Amino acid sequence: MLLLLLLLMMMVLLLLLLLVVLVLVLVVVLLLLLLLLLLVLVLVLVLLLVLVVLLLLVVLLLLVVVVLLLVVVVVVLLLLLLVVVVVVLLLVVLLMLVVVVVLLLLLQACVGPPVSSHDCCCECELRGGKTEVEEERKLKRRGIAGENFRSNITILQLPAHSQKTPLSVAGINPTTFRLLVSLYIQANLGRGGGPTYITTPNISVSLSSPSSSSLFPLSLPPSIHLSARPPSHLLPSLMSAGVSLQLPASLSFPLFHLLAAPPHCSPGLPEYHLHR
Repeated sequence: MLLLLLLLMMMVLLLLLLLVVLVLVLVVVLLLLLLLLLLVLVLVLVLLLVLVVLLLLVVLLLLVVVVLLLVVVVVVLLLLLLVVVVVVLLLVVLLMLVVVVVLLLLLQACVGPPVSSHDCCCECELRGGKTEVEEERKLKRRGIAGENFRSNITILQLPAHSQKTPLSVAGINPTTFRLLVSLYIQANLGRGGGPTYITTPNISVSLSSPSSSSLFPLSLPPSIHLSARPPSHLLPSLMSAGVSLQLPASLSFPLFHLLAAPPHCSPGLPEYHLHR
């Protein structure tokens, strides 16, 4: 009986030990599981922190890229604005230059070249765009010029004391003077119509055109009017014709001669104009 009791006691003790061991094993396992859970949580937290940091870095990079793009856009816009301003300034300068050139040309066209009483006119151009060559062809067709075209031209200079007196009082033969003017008008202009002016630096003579188409005799003599100064708008270039005029030696007014083949200047000769 005692042995049985001892055996039972031993068995109970063993069972108790087994229970204790099992409890201990369970506790250890639970502790290990808790540790594993803690490790997993820590790893998850670390991963989350890494992800957050990466997201922050990506956001910072995006912000930097956006700022750089804005800076580039602003710089490009400023450069375009600068180019536009420079182009506008250049256009304004070119426009001002064009306006200045046009104004200078208009001023030169209105004022014309300077006229000196001691220089002669080298440009010979007829009114209406007719050049001297065209006038020469017309005169040759009319049989006026012939081979003597561009020969010596006779230019009349009125004496200074005849500014306010009739031509006859000044000693000039009116008939010869009218014939000279008629020949000069016919040779230079080739047709009638008027009035026509022969001007000197001090005297202008207004003439009505001859009524006859022939060179002479004149059916109606022109009316002659003298003035102290020629009008300012009657200063065109001398139209050279090349008709030689034979005048009587008894005339009391001086004559000057200009060579007109081709038109050129004769130094020291006063300036005379024929204008229609």
